[in-house]
Amino acid sequence: MAVLKPRNEAIGWKKIEEYFYRGSKLDNIANGQSIVPTQPFGSAYLGGKLLSLLCLSDVVANKWKEVYGHKLVEVDTTSLWGEMKGGQSQYDNLNPYWDSKLGDTKGETPLKPTDTVYFALREWMRTRFPEDFYRFFVEKSDTGKLKMRENKSRAILFCYQKLGLKKEEYMSGHGRGVYRSRLYKNTDEFLRGEITESELIPAFDNSIESLTNFWKFGSMGDTKSLDQETKDKLKGDKKKITNKVRMKGMVKGQIDSRNPLNLIPTQGSRVDWYQDLGEMDWTEVKTKYLDQVGR
Repeated sequence: MAVLKPRNEAIGWKKIEEYFYRGSKLDNIANGQSIVPTQPFGSAYLGGKLLSLLCLSDVVANKWKEVYGHKLVEVDTTSLWGEMKGGQSQYDNLNPYWDSKLGDTKGETPLKPTDTVYFALREWMRTRFPEDFYRFFVEKSDTGKLKMRENKSRAILFCYQKLGLKKEEYMSGHGRGVYRSRLYKNTDEFLRGEITESELIPAFDNSIESLTNFWKFGSMGDTKSLDQETKDKLKGDKKKITNKVRMKGMVKGQIDSRNPLNLIPTQGSRVDWYQDLGEMDWTEVKTKYLDQVGR
């Protein structure tokens, strides 16, 4: 996720080549690739928001340091949809933990081929362009890690271009909303190289207890008894109050704003989005779904 223009602009990274290399400050940024809850936990109890918050926890940050040897100062992700869909994202209303949306990507991510096609591309690349194959898959840095960042996606793009495919044939064209969480108040200064690690100031309490408490109650506390200031601000409008409670009150607000006579759905399109996956083995899943996507 190196080329996230809205994120790069927010940090203040201007000359891309100064930051995008192995061992650069990119090693201090994690990306949430698949923050997806099971259903109906996601739709009924904001499971996606809980997972989004837990990505920022001290447990994750400590593990990042242990595994990669770098201080985690920021977590990024992209929403499923950008402006084309509108509406709410699971990363909205999570201040101060997640920033409001920074903007949209340009949808210039190469379409991912199936494993069969990918390995065929690798073999073709090894035969036809051995020097480039070495650069993408073999060359190591002084640390012993591959020198090429995001080597798989870059190799796929390289092959598409060498095969003469037109850009519109292999790019997704699908813009996504860009979100970031700065774990420190001066994360941007650190990423620009203006301060050292010892000068970082925590932006919020990222303990599991604090993050789960926000998921439960949000910034409104007990939404059954709103404070008078909030009621006055919404002019006693019941519909506005219900919407405010639902959006800002997190799980407690969802429950308080829900009609108590309405049961939480346990089947249907909102819940059974995985359809028959639960009864299929991995080979059947790949044959029915992944191979279709790659065609």
